[in-house]
Amino acid sequence: MRTAFGDWILLALTERDVVLHSWCVQADWSAPTVVGGRGAKLKLADGREILDLSSLAECSNLGHQHPRLVAAIREQAERLCFVTSAWGAEPRAALARRLIELSGFTGGRVFFTRQVSELASVYGQIADELSSQYMLGYSSKNPKRDGAWRRIVVRVAAPNSQARAKQGYYAPTS
Repeated sequence: MRTAFGDWILLALTERDVVLHSWCVQADWSAPTVVGGRGAKLKLADGREILDLSSLAECSNLGHQHPRLVAAIREQAERLCFVTSAWGAEPRAALARRLIELSGFTGGRVFFTRQVSELASVYGQIADELSSQYMLGYSSKNPKRDGAWRRIVVRVAAPNSQARAKQGYYAPTS
């Protein structure tokens, strides 16, 4: 069979014949070829459907081809498919803001890495910050032991300084 580019396609060649799987011995590679997925199941080239017990956490937790995930990827791809991690990107910033919000801290930062080798640099930055950290004590004048949420605000007067603090606490109940 000839493609639009004039190349010959050899239909008899399988992935085993044309792909180098660098994480294993080539002669021993015998994994199935996946052609689709839905939920926790994968569809294989031979027509079988199997339960996916080997994919990364993202697929296991979100499910393959979940309509909301596919729609979110499509929406983002229509705006911007890729930007180098050295530049800013609003989706990454939005995710960082949401993670900080979920943590309950203010002034925090999120470190995104692409590979394990980047962690040493991240740990170094965190260690630098921890070495110039101050601990503040706080005693409420409110005597109620009602378990209610109590909001606190920490402000720093020193220029070029930033407070990273919890937004509040729950009062004791007993």
